[in-house]
Amino acid sequence: MEKIDTVDARNRLKPRDAAYIHHVSAGFSLRYRKPKANSTGTWNIWYRDPHTKEVIRRSMGDLAHIPNSERFTFALKEAQKLIGHFSAGGSISLITVGEACKQYVDFLNGRNRANTAKDALSRYTRWVLGHKVASIPLTKLTRSSLEKWRAEMTQMPVVINPFAEKLITRERSAASINRDMTALRAALNYAHDNGFVTSDQAWRIALKAVPNADKPRAAYLNRSQRDAVLKALDPKWRPFYKVLSLLPLRSGVVARLKVSDFNAQFSTLTLRADKRVNDRTIPLTAELKAIFVSQAKGKTSDAALLSNENGKAFTKDQWKKVMEAMVKELGFTEGVVTTTFRHSTITDLVSLHGLDIHTVAKIAGTSARMIEKHYGHLLHEHALKGLEKLSG
Repeated sequence: MEKIDTVDARNRLKPRDAAYIHHVSAGFSLRYRKPKANSTGTWNIWYRDPHTKEVIRRSMGDLAHIPNSERFTFALKEAQKLIGHFSAGGSISLITVGEACKQYVDFLNGRNRANTAKDALSRYTRWVLGHKVASIPLTKLTRSSLEKWRAEMTQMPVVINPFAEKLITRERSAASINRDMTALRAALNYAHDNGFVTSDQAWRIALKAVPNADKPRAAYLNRSQRDAVLKALDPKWRPFYKVLSLLPLRSGVVARLKVSDFNAQFSTLTLRADKRVNDRTIPLTAELKAIFVSQAKGKTSDAALLSNENGKAFTKDQWKKVMEAMVKELGFTEGVVTTTFRHSTITDLVSLHGLDIHTVAKIAGTSARMIEKHYGHLLHEHALKGLEKLSG
């Protein structure tokens, strides 16, 4: 049998259409095809499944990027990797990182987790699918390739005002980096669970979360301080911030409210999909109902429930500037931002009113785990007070 393991041996081979074969192990072989005398030749891995008898071919091309004297060794190592993959129960189908991401999105949609799927796809589109890491087969994915992707993603600045003439950017926060890595890690773990790759060594360390990224927000405004902000605000902004003062909602959720989301008859408000949670309906106090009745008056069902004088929804840039002005006028610390209202409201619900974390999480549009993580110390303090009352 003709050999293909050395340069001299391959040079001596006669040109032909049929490939020259080097058996690696049961069912596996390396195949070298030399159609012309002066041809570089092409390399393939062949595998015959012993159960289905299906033949799997993996083309490696001419390996021109590998020194001629090292091509056989390189091809043999690739074949051995594939043998290891199948021996460990790996899938016959080989997919890339990008394909793994798309399959995970399909999986989420199939489980009626449309909001999570939408969030994941958005992150993949921004950081993965356009990067060269997306084209790497999972069986060839390495820790170094993911570390390089992570470094490039981390260094990419965030554009704060994408529609302005002069762009303003900021560094990506550790929390944001963690969320993007979590999305990719989830896709790779899903592929691992389904046998497309038999080891998670490539991403176990490379995509490890940045520690202490989600630190509790220290800034807090009590009810009187929030009332002081409301009093100092331009009247057009008071309904918006009043709602934030009474409900633990994200600013964007409040800004996106439509008139049709408010049900005056039943005093309820429907909150549309927000990050990882689906649509949810919450009850309204008399005070909140009065605000929404006033704001909905004379508007169509698809109009912004809370809007400026032009009937348009408030934007992030607008409420950011408003709060910056309030911080200066009222002498608050620089850490006070619009999000502080949500943090302060959640704090009050937990510490002052003793609302359980599951109810708070449902209203706030987050998980009980996150409430426990950021506000757990308040729950313990509340529990201690209750126990002290029992002990007399």
